[in-house]
Amino acid sequence: MDLRTHAHDGDRLAQACREAGLKATPQRLAVLKALLISHEHPGPEAVFRQVRGELSSISLATVYKTLDALEGAGLVERVTPLSEGRRYDANRTPHHHLVCTACGRIEDHEDPTLAPILPVDLGGFLARAVRVEVLGSCAGCRRQEQ
Repeated sequence: MDLRTHAHDGDRLAQACREAGLKATPQRLAVLKALLISHEHPGPEAVFRQVRGELSSISLATVYKTLDALEGAGLVERVTPLSEGRRYDANRTPHHHLVCTACGRIEDHEDPTLAPILPVDLGGFLARAVRVEVLGSCAGCRRQEQ
């Protein structure tokens, strides 16, 4: 199920948490929703700022623990381009990332031509997923450079 289409449906998000083996706590639902509606691949601090408007009592430590739990359950994925801090993506459909080395912007990029290569045996190593990070300059940074 692509949860992005159900980002505002608390029942669907709760169901996804339960199916992943997690209790559907208000904190988990708020963090998951924040990630699903974001196209920025936010870090924990940005998620904290977003959910604090909905849950004023939430702490940054709770956001970190919640992100770890959601990642462990397979509901979100950690994206750490260019060796920077943690950033997260709740888009679990097969896709890749375009990473701007100037401003750090990350955009989703779907390329179905890469999907047929899986699974493949790489000398005893069985690949289960391929994630491509294309490094370069986004359109906004290229305009500023000119």
